[in-house]
Amino acid sequence: MKARIVLSVVAALALMTAAGCGSKPEAPAGNTGSDAGAKPEQKKVVKIGITQIVEHPSLDATRKGFLDALKDNGFIEKENLDVDVQIAQNDMTNNMSIAQKFAGDNKDLVLAISTNSAQAAAQAIKNSPVIFTAITDPLGAKLVNSLEKPGGNVTGVSDTHPEEVAKLMEFIAKQFPQVKTVGTVVNEGEQNSLVST
Repeated sequence: MKARIVLSVVAALALMTAAGCGSKPEAPAGNTGSDAGAKPEQKKVVKIGITQIVEHPSLDATRKGFLDALKDNGFIEKENLDVDVQIAQNDMTNNMSIAQKFAGDNKDLVLAISTNSAQAAAQAIKNSPVIFTAITDPLGAKLVNSLEKPGGNVTGVSDTHPEEVAKLMEFIAKQFPQVKTVGTVVNEGEQNSLVST
């Protein structure tokens, strides 16, 4: 829950900054210059891209929470917000293509949900803010320079909870004293799995 709040605040601030860029200051009252008869400036539409490695209930809930937080902060789809959601279907080629597309589209902000999506976005997107979430080890994934000062255009929140693993082991030992070995299924090619083992 805390990570969702932090991510929402980061996203809202990034989008408010993006929305402020490119807007013109209002002319002083009584301006009779050449702009006097001009049409009122349209509200800037903020373009964000959301890249997600695969559809999964927890990742989908993260995306929904992000969009709900934007709505709570005045960013409404089809009014002042254009959202482009792309799911890579767990295909690394699709994943990289999505990141490259977002870079070419000059999105105002990109949300990367999962380590693989964030790595592709960080590699391809250099001129827009990239926010990551649903990542266990942003340092090991080489997304940020440090947790305190991420550096560059990439930042986000981590779901690392080392104390939770210790609590789980305590629970198993207490509730199932006959258990001597605990196994976990991991993908050794994924940074999240490596840091969790």
